Amino acid sequence: MLYLAIGLVASAVSIARLYVTDIEVFTELVWAEDGLFPLCVANHGYWDCLWDPYAGYLLFLSRTLAVPVAYTPLDSWPLATNLVAAVSSGATSALIYWLLIRIPIPRLVAGFLALVPVLLPITGLEAVNTVGSLYMMLLVAATIAVSANFQRPLPQWVLPTLLLVSALTIPVTLVLALPLGLRYLRKTIALRQLVAAMLSLIIGSVFQFAVIISAAGQRPVSVTSGSILGWIDGTATAVAGLVGIRIEPIATDALNWTDSSFSLPLALTLTFFPAILGFAMLSQPKLEFPALLILTGSVLSAVTALPSMNSNRYYVTFSALIVLSIVVALVQSGKGSLHITAAVVAGVLAGLWMSHFPASNLRATPEPLWSYMLEETRARCAAEPERVDTVLRFTPVWPPNDSNLTLLNMPLIPCP
Repeated sequence: MLYLAIGLVASAVSIARLYVTDIEVFTELVWAEDGLFPLCVANHGYWDCLWDPYAGYLLFLSRTLAVPVAYTPLDSWPLATNLVAAVSSGATSALIYWLLIRIPIPRLVAGFLALVPVLLPITGLEAVNTVGSLYMMLLVAATIAVSANFQRPLPQWVLPTLLLVSALTIPVTLVLALPLGLRYLRKTIALRQLVAAMLSLIIGSVFQFAVIISAAGQRPVSVTSGSILGWIDGTATAVAGLVGIRIEPIATDALNWTDSSFSLPLALTLTFFPAILGFAMLSQPKLEFPALLILTGSVLSAVTALPSMNSNRYYVTFSALIVLSIVVALVQSGKGSLHITAAVVAGVLAGLWMSHFPASNLRATPEPLWSYMLEETRARCAAEPERVDTVLRFTPVWPPNDSNLTLLNMPLIPCP
């Protein structure tokens, strides 16, 4: 029953963050990929859409969760897309809770940590309650699964399945080979478990990179001095934002979200402090799990942000893993007083985040209104009987005309 309660709370929080910003979420808001993926399935079928690259790679979980929406009447897509996203977020939070209590982490603390991905201020910029960004929560769960030495062992199929789904959904899952390798060197994972986990990573990554190769040129990748400085600004803003410092850019504008007013020494300190803390914890065997969480999060943020645009989405998993690492380190220190401290830290963080509970206007405000969009497309079809199809747009007036989408992903709806 506790799993169900955690899942329901996470689903409610996920949708409430949109609702408190704009009450038309269930009637007018269809977000970006959460509309584009079901449209692809409705037009071309699930199988073809599954293997069609989006942003240059394979998105198994997000494409699969688009199926029920695809068979829902278009007028109901605001309700359908937001409910599917909320239920998916709740299910992933319940999975995180289940993993944590098997370590074991005290249930109250584990409950808070399971809600961290949907509560973080940075999540409210773009990532909250969207199936297109569910991979961030999936990466949190997968990182926990590969980093923890569970006192109550996981069923043998859980870790390979989780890694396979994650690798088929986001290519940076391959980074999770790092904590697996470190655990093997430190003799905290059995060879059989390591082989099963690595096989799943490899199999999923083979399919993933086959799709990436077929999409060559769709997503340019390069590391420049500008991208390095952007990563430093992004990491520093994300770290400071965890305790409510310099949070205004996060609360107001998802597209211009970093705070570049930090001095370079301060920005570098905030950027590298999590990794330094992780290496310090790694020297203590009982803190291996939180050390691997924070180190893996640091590598994930660098691998995703450095060769690409500096999107706030690349720091959601990183931010969640920092919080999990610090709270778990307090719990696993072995001192009873620090268990209380962990609970206090969790409560303080939750309090700091509450003023940033509403999602950004970019994420939560329907633009265009879905009802208006449908009226416009239907009127266009009626006015031009020879027209075969017409363009749909999703919030936030997306995709743009220069989005470099494949033919299957074009936002076209057939005229009746």
